[in-house]
Amino acid sequence: MPLNISKNIISFGKHGIIYAVGSSLHSLLAVFLIPLYTRYLDPSDYGVLGLLMVVSSISGLLALSGGSGAMIRSFYDYDTDEGKKVVFSTTFYWVLFNGILITLFCSIIYNKISNLIFSNEDTGILILLMTITGAVGALKMIPQNIFKLYKKSLLYITLETSTFIVGVLFILYFVIIKQLGLFGVVAGLLLSSILSFLILFVFILNKIVLKVDFKELKKQFIFGVPLIFAGFSSILFSFSSRFFIKHYHSLEIVGIFTLSQQITGVMITLFNVPLKMIWGPVFLENYKKTGHERFFKYATDYVFFIALSLSLGIAIFSKDLLFFIAPIQYQNASSIIPILLLGILFWSTNPMFNGGIIAERKTKFIAVNFFFGAIVNIILNILLIPKWGMYGAAWASTVSYLLMFINIILYNNKLGFIFIHLKRNIKLLGVALIIYYCSTFISSGVLILSILYKILLLLVGSIVIMFIGYLTTDEINFIKTKLRKIL
Repeated sequence: MPLNISKNIISFGKHGIIYAVGSSLHSLLAVFLIPLYTRYLDPSDYGVLGLLMVVSSISGLLALSGGSGAMIRSFYDYDTDEGKKVVFSTTFYWVLFNGILITLFCSIIYNKISNLIFSNEDTGILILLMTITGAVGALKMIPQNIFKLYKKSLLYITLETSTFIVGVLFILYFVIIKQLGLFGVVAGLLLSSILSFLILFVFILNKIVLKVDFKELKKQFIFGVPLIFAGFSSILFSFSSRFFIKHYHSLEIVGIFTLSQQITGVMITLFNVPLKMIWGPVFLENYKKTGHERFFKYATDYVFFIALSLSLGIAIFSKDLLFFIAPIQYQNASSIIPILLLGILFWSTNPMFNGGIIAERKTKFIAVNFFFGAIVNIILNILLIPKWGMYGAAWASTVSYLLMFINIILYNNKLGFIFIHLKRNIKLLGVALIIYYCSTFISSGVLILSILYKILLLLVGSIVIMFIGYLTTDEINFIKTKLRKIL
């Protein structure tokens, strides 16, 4: 059956926006609370928090063990509700077992981990709490994916928004009222994660049965194992620079670099993660249908447009943003945010080019590519950080992201699954680079004037995009039709 391009694009966009907000709310806690963190935590404490986030990420990765992606892929192998419930249940019990095992293991050695990372045992209990937070976050992926697969986006966003607000209140209470500092942040993140999981789980109880299909578990394990190695490599890639900066410089510099990563990480948290969640099912539902190539090309174009717009906005206004959210000791972060964004821009769109890998179950490539990126990043960190500090770390990250993205393009092209209008996106990228270059000359002593000049520059850039022929005839006609209905 031929695809209705505009209908599918609108549906993809609607659910994508909803999941972008919903699936990222708890991950965005750290971003929304940056003014609180920078006021109540000095850069060294912020540096400790940055390293504790690594612990949480590793815990979540081990607990999940690739189960999230494997569950989504297996969902489309069954036609009956009972079969799908067995898939969900098998994944749920596997992740639950892993989470309990990891928590018990950490409860025995958390002081040793603290000694290894911080050369003291003061942060041992924080490491244990962040381990539990990561494990609960992994378990929460199961109901998240069930909501997504059944397209219950409005219910999902309602629940997530409610728990997000409560999570913010937890942290505000512990940090401001109880004055617990870093411990308050960690405790708030843990309670927020637990509450979110429990509420989501109540709504998918009817999808979980008391059964584990070991044949299905084996299939999921084979699919997921490469993703575990990919996840480890990803963590190594994303966070190793913090350890090198701590070793060669100080925890204060780690704190500033962590703040930069959290701001630019909006592109990963708010864009890449939800895109990865929503695009997988969309691709698997449609890649065998007539007309899928045209649908995929337009979808990819729009995703790149949004990613580029967000990246450009963050890069241009980063200095102004930091003035509002962080005290003076953090202001140097603005100089490395544009560097980090250059690589993240392309990497944030990678789910659109990964369809062939998922469809063909070629997850080994994902592991190999992340391992390659991690090795390149570590080598560049060793070479650049001792002399250039966080600037060297930023360039190491960007170069590694770009090389990994190129690998994805080349491999998926080999599989025959690359869908994009190349020329018009090159035009778009060119205009964006010119706009950013022009923005670097805006240096008004008055903050509000600086912001207004930059907004004006973006408006001029938008007009230029129209005149270079970015929009196709079909898109222009579609916009005209919608405007006539509105007016």
